[in-house]
Formats: sequence, structure tokens, C-alpha cells
Amino acid sequence: MGETTGSAGQGGGTAVRTGYDKLLSDSQRWNYAEISDLDHIGAIEGGVDGFAAMIFCSQSSTRGPVVGPDRKDMRVAKKDPIPGCAALQRLVDECSTADPGHGNDVSTHEESPLCLVDECSASDRAHCRNDRPQKESALEWAIAIDSMDDAIHIVDSDLRVVRCNTAFAQWCLKLGVPAEVVGRGLLDALPFLPPSACDEYRYVLDTGRTLVTKETMRVGAGDIATETRKIPIVREGVVSGVVTVIRDITQLRRAEEALRKSEATARAIFNATTDTVVLVDREGNILAVNEVGAGRLAKRPHELVGANIHDILPPGIATRRMEKCDEVVQSRKHVRFEDERAGRIVDNSLYPVFDAAGDVCAIAVYGRDITEERKAQEALERIFFLSVDMICVLDTDGNFRRVNPAFTRVLGYENKEVTGRHFLDFVHPDDVQATVREVEQRLSDGSPTTHFDNRCRCRDGSYRWLEWAATYIREEGLTYAVVRDITDREDEERKALEESRERFRSIVESTSDWIWEVDANGVYTYASPKVRDILGYDPEEVIGKTPFDLMPPDESERIGTEFRAIVQARRAFERLENCNLHRDGRLVLLETSGVPIIDKDGNLLGYRGIGRDVTERKQAEELRNYSEQLEKMVDLRTRELRDAQDALVRKEKLAVLGQLAGGVGHELRNPLGVISNAVYYLETKLSDADRAIKKHLALIASEVQHSEEIVSDLLEFSRTKPGKKEEIAISVLVAQVLERYTPPQKVKVTITMASDLPLVFVDSQQTRQVIGNLVTNAYEAMPDGGELFISAHAEDSAVRTSVHHQGERDRPRAGGFKNPGPGQRREYYGRERGR
Repeated sequence: MGETTGSAGQGGGTAVRTGYDKLLSDSQRWNYAEISDLDHIGAIEGGVDGFAAMIFCSQSSTRGPVVGPDRKDMRVAKKDPIPGCAALQRLVDECSTADPGHGNDVSTHEESPLCLVDECSASDRAHCRNDRPQKESALEWAIAIDSMDDAIHIVDSDLRVVRCNTAFAQWCLKLGVPAEVVGRGLLDALPFLPPSACDEYRYVLDTGRTLVTKETMRVGAGDIATETRKIPIVREGVVSGVVTVIRDITQLRRAEEALRKSEATARAIFNATTDTVVLVDREGNILAVNEVGAGRLAKRPHELVGANIHDILPPGIATRRMEKCDEVVQSRKHVRFEDERAGRIVDNSLYPVFDAAGDVCAIAVYGRDITEERKAQEALERIFFLSVDMICVLDTDGNFRRVNPAFTRVLGYENKEVTGRHFLDFVHPDDVQATVREVEQRLSDGSPTTHFDNRCRCRDGSYRWLEWAATYIREEGLTYAVVRDITDREDEERKALEESRERFRSIVESTSDWIWEVDANGVYTYASPKVRDILGYDPEEVIGKTPFDLMPPDESERIGTEFRAIVQARRAFERLENCNLHRDGRLVLLETSGVPIIDKDGNLLGYRGIGRDVTERKQAEELRNYSEQLEKMVDLRTRELRDAQDALVRKEKLAVLGQLAGGVGHELRNPLGVISNAVYYLETKLSDADRAIKKHLALIASEVQHSEEIVSDLLEFSRTKPGKKEEIAISVLVAQVLERYTPPQKVKVTITMASDLPLVFVDSQQTRQVIGNLVTNAYEAMPDGGELFISAHAEDSAVRTSVHHQGERDRPRAGGFKNPGPGQRREYYGRERGR
């Protein structure tokens, strides 16, 4: 929808603003009823917040033929009195009561809730001709409304849209709704409205009361906040429609939110300070106070707002405060003063607050409790005057601004003789350069001076050693310094230094080590007298030489390479053995230790250390090592003899054991044969015996067979003939053993063997017996169940097999054996049966 237009001749319409200019300048017989551009004129009641009374004009939905100046379509809605617009109200009233007495040349809107007039009577036209100012005012209002930024539309009592302005059409386009909404139902024309909007319109139609709502709508990628006013159209006491005014308050909402945040921030700052902040008017009434200020009066801020300072402060303090407030009002400047109340000292700062006219309308009071600060200042003053050390304050030029009485006691000067003079005037000439360098360095990097010593002249011309600790405060442009008289300490230190030097000289001359010092090039700069006893040279002969000049060529090359690496790393070294040539040509073995000498700038100045003659000690060590070696050789031969003797005894014991085993074996075979025959006889005679008897007979026969195998093994052991060896896999032997000795139900067997294990050359029967003994021992050791582990791996030219178990109630135990292969000794280890 564009600008509002009306019928203005054949073939088209003329813009309202253009028609308005033309009407105001036309000299023909145009009267009020001849304004063809004003199709509808409605009276809209103004709301709150600046919504003024207005006239709304819009283009009619249908148009009739071109008519002359005597026939116009005037559609007017009668309205309750419009505040502040009597002429406009009279125009609305007169148009609402016009007599529709002409034909059908002009189209009408019977469905419109407005009172429609097809044609004005002659008397009406005459009245309008005499009321041209009202006509012009109505037209101005129509143009103004159509050019408003607020979106306006009218719905009738059936909730159909009957009118809208250009801003509302643009609003619809912004929301993706076609602008042709006139004549359509509310929700059909405006689908972005929620269903509850109909209830709001019904409320206005039923109650005749204006309804104001606020909404937020999503438009594109952002939100738009709106305020909507639904205003009833009342004719003869009946609500016939609703005028809706939609205002975009997005910026207002953002401004309000920013204002709220700003106020919250200001309030937080207002209450965050530890000072009392109060805003009072010119009469002393409190307009605002922060939490700290109210708390100092044992009140809450809202309890003090509105109260007068005379009501909350003692009379004397209140009167003085008001005098200071009057001084601020009169001078229009900041006023500062201190007062005391209840033993607390308060530093008060008063600032004028000006209104738009530039007059002082209020006073901002900032009160800071400086009681502790004042106490600290007084304590500092006491320290300043009572300190035994000198304390002074210097300006940026180095002039004394203030000194304490200690200057008089230490240097003899009166205060006036020092204040205003440059501190270098008192420094010893030999110390001026170092003092200036210290000051410049500290000023450049901002670091404080902690321990700087120099000499200063006393009033009597003597000098005393002083130790300075100073800090420059850049913000104040002042240097604060504490100066201590260390003359006595310096004297004691010099005396102690002399004593230390003498003590060092005595130690150096009496020690058995040679003390030396070389420069960065490795040239001796000091050699203690002990070098004469170690190498036969006088100290003067050594100074100027290098350590390598005193070594054989090959030793010099070896030690030189090592020493260059030490110097490169700047590290200390100790017990570096090196061979040196004595003056008489014999070799002397020295053990040398040294540390680097580094100056304060990090430069290597050389090395300092000691050299110890270890020639005799090395010879003694070699003799001792040779003696220890001989002892080891004797021990080895003794142990070999003992092992041979033990082996012989074992062989004799084994021979006796073999004979005993043979005798026992023969003695046991006879009773075992009898038992076996008896079992056979019983099985023959008791062929029809029950299952239990047969089971026990079979058990006896099995155990007899097992006992005979044991006896056979004993007899085999007693024989001296070698066992029958063969190549066989360990895994086969383990499988045969587990097949013979089935694991109990609660015992889990885990076998770990490499797939590429070589075959072993062993007596398979004896090996099975060894593995079987280990396995059955493990079973017996785990009555409550557990896990049996059998593993084998290649080790050098042998295969090592291990058997160990983990019972439910005991710790892991292990056993194993090793068969080194053909022609080598068999080795077995494990736990004994029953352990």
C-alpha cells in the first residue's frame, strides 16, 4: 500500500499531499464537502505516553464514478469528545449527523462500523464552506497520520480489517504478510498474531476500554519489541470497532535495558566503595545513601532516604555539615574538611550537583574514615623522629626535602644545614662515581636500592661509612631513603679481613696440599710454598707457566683436552688424576680439584684449586689390589677342592643309598605279590559281590601296581647302569604326566610353552617321574583348589621347565628342572614333597 489517495477525475487518483496543496490554493467554489481525497475520517482517542488525538484517513476499498463538487462521499465515525481538539471534534460531530438524501452516485460501505454519509445536504455544504479552517486541519491530520511511523489499522466488530495506514502495510511486508489486508478477517489477514489476539479485541469491544500490551516478534534474524494499543471506536455509546496502534519500541527497550544495566552498575559501584556516599538537597534532606553510609548509622539506605541530616547527626556536627553545604552552594566549588564523631575521624569531600539551568540542586558528600590512616601517619611520624637510623626524603633533583634528627646525631649537621642541599655534596670524592652509577641504574629500572655503601662527610670534616636503602616513588617524584651508620661495622670487617688473610696464609703454608690459581688462559698466577715439597720447584718458578708445562707430552695432551672441556662448560672439577714431572725427573701423580672464578658480570677470570700428591697412595693401592687378587685366587682354588670333596661324599652316599634301595625293593616286592594274588583270588571268588566291594578291590589292585612301579624305580636307581635316553618333546612328557595324574576338579592347569622348543635328549621315564612328583606335590598343596602353572623355554643350549602353583590359601611355590642335553649334568630344583 502506498500513500492514501481518493477519486480525483477519470483514470486515476492524486496523492493526498499534492491534492492538499492544490486545495489550499484553488480559488474555485470548493467547500468542505467537496474534498474528494477524504474518503473516511475517524476520530481516535489519544492514549498515554504521548499518544495524541488524531484523525485517520485511508483509501476506500471501492470507488464510484467521477463526481462533481456538489456530490462527495463523506464517511465519518462519531466519537466521544476528543481532548485538546475542539474544532476537530465539532467537525466529526457535524459530519456524523449529516443527512444522507442523495442518489447512488457514490459507492458506500454498508458493512463498515462507521456511520456513512452518501452525500451532504446543501446546508451542510454551506456550513463547510464557512468552516474552511476545520477542513484544512482535518486534512493536515490525515496526512500526518498516514506519514506516522506507528503502524495503525482498524477492525470492525466482526474482527475484520477495514482500514490501515502506510506504516502498517510496510509492517506487514516486513513480517512476510501481503499488504492487502483490508476487508479480511483479523487472523486471516495477520497470521503472525496469536489466537489470543481475538480475545483482546473482544475485551475492548465488550468493555469499551483501551488495552495496552507489549510483545516481542521474530523478524528475520532478530527480535522486534512492540507496544500495541487497542482503542475502542464508540458511536452513540456503542463500540463499533477498534483502532490498533503498533509502535516499535525495540530501541526504547534496548535503551531501557542499557539504562537498567547502567543503573545497576552505578548502584554496584555506589555500594562497593568503602567510603560513605550521600546525596542531599540544599535543605539537607537525604536523596540517596550507599550501604556503607547507612551501615555506619546502623540503618538501611531506605530508612534514611527522605530524612534530614539534623535528624540523624548530633546538633554540632549537623550544623557544621549544613554550613559546608551552604558554602558549596555559594561557591559552586568542591569543599573539603575533617570532623570527628564517636572517636572516628572522617575526611569529608563535598561536590556541587548542577541542574539543567546550571544551578546547584544537590550536594554529593563523600566521607572517608581516616582514623586508622591518621593513626598510621602518627606512628610513621614517631618512627621518623625516634629512629636511630637516618631517614630522609629527596626530590627528583637529589636535593634533601626532609631529614630526621638522626642526621644531627650521626653527621653533626642541623636540619637547616642539610635541607635543600644536594646529597652528593656530602659524599666522599672517591665514592661519587659509584654513587651516581647506582642512582642512575635504580632510576632507569625502577628497582630499589637495598645495600649500597659509601662514605659521607661529617660536619667536623671526618667521614663515616653509610649503608643506603632507598626507593624512588615515580608517582610522587620523591625518593625515600633509610641510611645506617656502619662505620664501626666496617672497621670490624676490615680487622676481621686482616685476621682472615693471616689465617689463610697460615693454613696455606701448613697444609700438605699445593694451593694454586690460574687465569683465564691457564697460566699460574699463584702457587703456595707446598709446590716446593711436591714438585721441587719454588713458587716463583711456577708462576707464569701452565700446568701442562709440568707434564709429560702424552699426559699434557690428554689432560689438556679434558681441561678445555671443563673450561668451556665453566664447571668445577675434583680428583682429576694427572701425572707431573718432578724437578729431578721422576714422575709424581697428583689428584687435582678446582672451581671457576667468576666476576659479578659473569666473566670467567680463571680457576682456583688444590693439588695433592697421591703417588704413595696409588702405589699402596696397587699393592693392596695385588694382595686382594691373590686372596681371591686362593679362595677359588680352596672352593674347587671343597666342591670336589663334597662331590665325592655325595657319590659315596648315593652308593650306600642305592644299596639300601635295592634291599628295600626286594623286601617289598614279596608282600606286594601276596597282596596282588589275594586281590585276584577275592575278585575270582566274589564275582557276584556288590559294586562297593569291587571298587575297593580295584583300588587295592591299582595301588599295588603303583607300589610295584615305585619298587622298580628304587631297584633301577640302585643299579649303576645308565638310563635309556631318547629325543622327545617336553610337551609330550607333560601331556603324559597330566594324563596319568588327572588334576582335581578345583585345580586349573595353565601350560605355557613356545611352539619352537627343541627336542630334549633325556631318560623319558625318569623325567616323567620328576614332573609327576612336582605335579602331585602341587595337587596335595592345594586341597581347596587353585591354579597349576607349567612352563618351558629355551635357555642357551638347554630347555628349562618350571612347575609352580597358586593355592587358594597359600603363597606361590615353584619347582623345576633343567636338562642341558646330551653329555651334560642334569640340574634339578624344587620343593620337597609335603612342604
